[in-house]
Amino acid sequence: LNFDVLMLTILSTRVLTLTLFRRYCVKAAEKDILSGITHISKPLESQRFSFRDVNPTLSTPLVVESDPWNESIRWHLNETPEEVIDKMRKGQDPIPTTVVRLLKLYQHDRAKIEDLTKIIQNGRPNIIVFDGLISTWGKLGDLEKVTQLLEQLNSFSLRPTDRLFNSLIHIFGRKRDFQAMNRILLQMHHYGFKPNLYTFTTMIANFAKINDEKTILMVRNQMERLGMKPNQSVFNVLFDYYGKKGDKDSIDKLNQEMAQLELSPSPVGYNTLLSYFGKKNDLDTVAQLRDEMKTKQIKPDLVTYATLIDVYHNRPDLVEEVVSESSENDWSQKDRVGYYNVLLKHYGKLSNLKRTIEIHEEMKKNEVLPDKFTFVTLITTYMKLNQLERVEELLVMLRSLRIAPELPLFNTLLNYFGKLNRFDDVQLVIDEMGRQKVNLDSFSYNILILHRGREDLYAALNLKAQMDQKNMTDACTYITLMSHFKTHRNSQMMRTLWTELLQRKLPIKKSEIESASRYFASIGDLEMSSSVLATLQNNT
Repeated sequence: LNFDVLMLTILSTRVLTLTLFRRYCVKAAEKDILSGITHISKPLESQRFSFRDVNPTLSTPLVVESDPWNESIRWHLNETPEEVIDKMRKGQDPIPTTVVRLLKLYQHDRAKIEDLTKIIQNGRPNIIVFDGLISTWGKLGDLEKVTQLLEQLNSFSLRPTDRLFNSLIHIFGRKRDFQAMNRILLQMHHYGFKPNLYTFTTMIANFAKINDEKTILMVRNQMERLGMKPNQSVFNVLFDYYGKKGDKDSIDKLNQEMAQLELSPSPVGYNTLLSYFGKKNDLDTVAQLRDEMKTKQIKPDLVTYATLIDVYHNRPDLVEEVVSESSENDWSQKDRVGYYNVLLKHYGKLSNLKRTIEIHEEMKKNEVLPDKFTFVTLITTYMKLNQLERVEELLVMLRSLRIAPELPLFNTLLNYFGKLNRFDDVQLVIDEMGRQKVNLDSFSYNILILHRGREDLYAALNLKAQMDQKNMTDACTYITLMSHFKTHRNSQMMRTLWTELLQRKLPIKKSEIESASRYFASIGDLEMSSSVLATLQNNT
């Protein structure tokens, strides 16, 4: 026990030192970056961005924002994950947190997790590693494996933690496997653990997802019997649940309960109510809710303003009123970026280039560093408005900030380079996705089919075949392919693809069905036209 305490102390000191050092480096980098951002307001004629310029072999990249489980991925002593696994096979025990990171990295690769499980079981047992391993199998939905590993803990004289059980309840609850969740609760009781506030919050959230109010009330009653008072997290879950139902009376009761417990009033319930009545276009009720928030001194948060801007999207005067009110808030650094992202998204949807540029310039003026969502929104907006020089600016800035791209940003880059027929850069983006272990989704493939199909129909069909193998093909895939064959006046392939699409019974937009029916009627294929139109009766 003393040895473990000593090791934990040493590890904690090391982590703290590295964290402080990293913060110092990031702050220094931010200062340099900010000093250069103001010079990127005009198109950079001398710096045309190419994805080839990005150096993927940096061993210690300075990442302002990245996924901590997947940066480059080089860890202790510049070892790759494969090198760490090889050492584990030879009987060497790495730091437990390193093994947990490995499990997180490969959590969707069942074969890799099975291999790691065997290695861990043959090594020196450690509760941190076993907690991570059991949680990983829970995420894979394998209750049998979870039970086996829990039983194996006894043979190693290890005791699971209440945090592990709460994690498993959360995992199986999200999968809506309530039978598994119940078994975990029984095992939790077997080990002498009592449910805590986190356990109850998780259970309420999961039953809220299936609209089971009766069970939610039972869980709350059980909390009261155990003498537990709900905290802010419990109330936020309940606010969200009743707000989505438009149940204002229940929201008022929860606010009164919070006041009795001397908890700060929360805007969460009102946010969901604003969204609920906004979708019904009931602007009078939305105005009443806003007045109530002011009367009760409930301070709006970022979600409140984002919801109101979305609700008022057809009323520019009200949007400007919300923007003016929100600009007076003293936002934290994180929320400031989020606030600008909300505005950029709104004006991007409206194709309002002037306001988009003004907000972008305001970010630079206020020294607000963009995040990955900012880049996705701005690149998409400028592409839509054909402002390609500004897109090039953003790509240069993206490279200078060394932000690790995630799937939405990768898809934006694929769309940008594909639109310009720069397929060398498209391939480099795909290669970088492979290095970052980011898989292409159906949207990525449809982007590739859209742009590649203009030049090479065989390549587009090959991409569809890859999607078929991964069970990722959707209606958009067929519609995109058929648009290419329609351009080439290949009616035979149009018939083949439509027949296959109808057999798969994928959901199709009504406008696409009507358009296809008109097309087949125009080429004299009335039978196919009627067959396509008949799907409207069965299609949702």
